[in-house]
Amino acid sequence: MARGDFHTKDLEARLVQQGATQLTYKGSNFFGTEATAILFLNSSIAVAGSAPELRPWWMGRAVDASSAPRFGSIDSGQRFKSGVPL
Repeated sequence: MARGDFHTKDLEARLVQQGATQLTYKGSNFFGTEATAILFLNSSIAVAGSAPELRPWWMGRAVDASSAPRFGSIDSGQRFKSGVPL
């Protein structure tokens, strides 16, 4: 999960231009592949992981904590703009 200032329409178009596939799931657009995907929750939050891990998490259907995607951590003070560290 990343927090930043994402221009989602621009980023989504750039991801597709660079070869990412748009994966639609229940009205939401993931970008990437089944193995590695990103979902922009809004203009300030993005979540990345494998599509099979993200789908149940996104729909609120994760059975328990062990089924939640494993997110790496970054320094809480680090800032990003359009996915690039500032």
